[in-house]
Amino acid sequence: MYVDHYRKDFYELLLGHRVLIIAGYDVDSVCSTKILQYLLRIDENPYIVICVSGVQELKAKFNDYRNIRRVVLINCGGSLDVMDLFDNPTDVVIFIIDSHRPTHILNIYNENKQVRIVTPAEDNEDIPAFDDIFRVDQEILESDESSEEDEELEEEDEGAGPSPGGKRKRGVERRAELVQKRKDRRDWEINRNKVIFNYTKHNYYGVPSSLIALEVAWSKSIGDSEIVWWSIVGLTEHFIQHRMDRPHYTLLVSQLQNHVARIQHESTSSLSCLKISFENELYLFLYRHWNLYASMKATPAWRCKFRLWSCKGTQRLHAYLAEVGLPLKEVRQTFCAMNYSLRQDLKTILCKKADKYDLLEDMSFGSFFAQYGYVYKFSAMDHYLSVLALLEEPGEKTLGTRFFNALQCLCK
Repeated sequence: MYVDHYRKDFYELLLGHRVLIIAGYDVDSVCSTKILQYLLRIDENPYIVICVSGVQELKAKFNDYRNIRRVVLINCGGSLDVMDLFDNPTDVVIFIIDSHRPTHILNIYNENKQVRIVTPAEDNEDIPAFDDIFRVDQEILESDESSEEDEELEEEDEGAGPSPGGKRKRGVERRAELVQKRKDRRDWEINRNKVIFNYTKHNYYGVPSSLIALEVAWSKSIGDSEIVWWSIVGLTEHFIQHRMDRPHYTLLVSQLQNHVARIQHESTSSLSCLKISFENELYLFLYRHWNLYASMKATPAWRCKFRLWSCKGTQRLHAYLAEVGLPLKEVRQTFCAMNYSLRQDLKTILCKKADKYDLLEDMSFGSFFAQYGYVYKFSAMDHYLSVLALLEEPGEKTLGTRFFNALQCLCK
């Protein structure tokens, strides 16, 4: 079932109980977990954080903490029948904050209200109606008992003898009624299979879980700049990973801009506070902390447009740089060491021939920047990539160690 109110139907039900947070293994899960941690620490509520990377690990971790009565699943479990997966636990309330779609139909229509979906349903989700998936128990019982009624009708026909009578006529009418019921049930089952197939045939993503966690915090009148920034990093992952299109991203960015404007209005002039601004960002990975040439070769959009895995593609990139007026000597050195005028006008310079090389859509996008005092400001895309690097760090570190390092990366 879907919750109606974030604070009353979700967060307040966690307070006073030990909470188990099971998070998926991605940046959005890290940001959502960080926000939920922040809220629980304010209320001094005990909790346990665990990350999982698969269904079997999810089931195993839940069984390890089966005595905990409040469980929050972040970016995992939404597309699964969690009650069946966890062997129908009793006295356990499971809250799901998941951006994966479609949501499992048995999680939506959970009769005992043990499964509660915090993520709201979207307009394009097209959730099947209850009557299209489940039949009334009485109709099912009548259908199951149809064979016994057939036997009774046969006995009546034998007892009525060869001469026509009232009993034989009533038997014919009842048999016709049973045949119609069976036909209706077959038609309903065919329609049910069709509805379920249409609902589950595509996998896609909805609103990032970090934005839902932000709304939970805002329902408690908590909307610090750090919480807003964490939700921005989670949204940036969805856009960079192509989990949403540009119009959907722009719509969610406009909602976050309202929070940013509120923070700027309420914040003081202290240099220690986090300042968030909105600017147009070049779609180049870590170019401020790297060099422009290497960033172009590492960014998927540029790599695919120029086919940089081939010599001809590299030559095409060199031709583009020459046309826009960027010498190879400048783009191959560290960005902070580039000519000052080139750095200041970089966005304008790169857009000169963007239309010719089909780079107009992949050149830039609206994003946020964060800054503490006079410290060098950093973009949401760069922060997302740094958290992702910690999650995918090679070596012998366990999954949990890398996840908690990523959580620490979100701190100041």
